[in-house]
Amino acid sequence: MVKFIENNTLKSVGGRFKTNSACRLEYTERFIKEALRLFPPVPLTGRQVHRDTTLASYRLPAGTTLLLNVFGAHRDPLHWPDPLLFDPDRFLPERVRGRHPCAYVPFSSGARNCIGSRYAMMNLKAFLATVLRALRVDRADDPYTDIHQLPLTADLSLRIVGGPRVVFARRAEEAM
Repeated sequence: MVKFIENNTLKSVGGRFKTNSACRLEYTERFIKEALRLFPPVPLTGRQVHRDTTLASYRLPAGTTLLLNVFGAHRDPLHWPDPLLFDPDRFLPERVRGRHPCAYVPFSSGARNCIGSRYAMMNLKAFLATVLRALRVDRADDPYTDIHQLPLTADLSLRIVGGPRVVFARRAEEAM
């Protein structure tokens, strides 16, 4: 997977990353979306109920705080077959059609969604393209062979305890 994203990103961008390069990074965008699905930056978010409401036969009085489990929703087999499999092709247009619009909400949804979500995606594409142009990425020796074994913590945002386990090596000059 690492080699595939490297090759795909480098081939799509060519030389130096430019803003108009972002639209050519279709696979890279799907890769980022799948990473955000499995590891949403904000795994839990709250919403305030402003007036008495009934939701799925539960009465919610005004002033109630609802906690939305983004982490759980992104791993729900109802919307994501084989939910722990890393599969960027889940975000191909034909596979997105028909999926509930709130099944994927790494930046929330509706009136209170993150206004910087498009900016974040552009920056993630630029970051990946720039880093992969200069560095090769390999998996480090890792005791975790399955995604559900990864030790996660959610303080400010969701992250892997001890950081991601990767090794960077400078690419040959001609690759840059």
